[in-house]
Amino acid sequence: MKRHSTSLIVIAVVVVVGVLVLATVTQQRDHGPERAGAAASVNEAPSATIRAQQQEGETDAPLARLIDGDPRAVGRVDAPVVMIEYSDFRCPFCGVFARNIKPELMSYVEDGTLRVEWRDFPVFGEQSLVGAYAGQAAAVQGRFWQWYQVVFDHAPPRGHLNLDEAKIADFARQAGIPDIERFQADRHDPRLQREVQIDLDEARRIGATGTPTFLINREAIVGAQPLEIFTEKIERLATAKEG
Repeated sequence: MKRHSTSLIVIAVVVVVGVLVLATVTQQRDHGPERAGAAASVNEAPSATIRAQQQEGETDAPLARLIDGDPRAVGRVDAPVVMIEYSDFRCPFCGVFARNIKPELMSYVEDGTLRVEWRDFPVFGEQSLVGAYAGQAAAVQGRFWQWYQVVFDHAPPRGHLNLDEAKIADFARQAGIPDIERFQADRHDPRLQREVQIDLDEARRIGATGTPTFLINREAIVGAQPLEIFTEKIERLATAKEG
């Protein structure tokens, strides 16, 4: 009799636990990625945002700005695939992407398949903001991508690049920015600093929590993933667009 009572208690406990687990899963499903933990927030929030915008008749890349002559973008404005890069100049994995992956993707830019747009996502402290402001100032003089390459060529494989005043000035010269005095003034221009905040707000709005984060049309990639991850998405999305 005692054994029978114990069995009933065990069964009751199992049932209660099962109900609680089911309730938790249902709650996460119904209330979205913000209840499902940080990983879900990173991976799922971009899709949720894009689906909402798609109902408003947006394009395949609803967050793309597609400004002709944008100094922080490369590629045709009518390219079928747009990759938005949310990065921090002090991020070591952003440096890995810039050095090892992005050059391999430039053939897609050159043949008109891909457009790449940069967004500032400064997440590693005050010097990250300093780097973002400097990138905006370099863009004013049409040298953003040269600045991008110089900075990431100097990024350490681990840890965060030191972007003190001496480094900023040295990198500006290496990037071939013609008017250094103007560059230094533009870094402190409140209008350009607001542009950084706009980028930062956009990244947070789509749920990005780390760098680099990429949005390729409506699909997200988080981190400096292998080249094949990028090429598969670009080729598949371009083919779908043609179809």
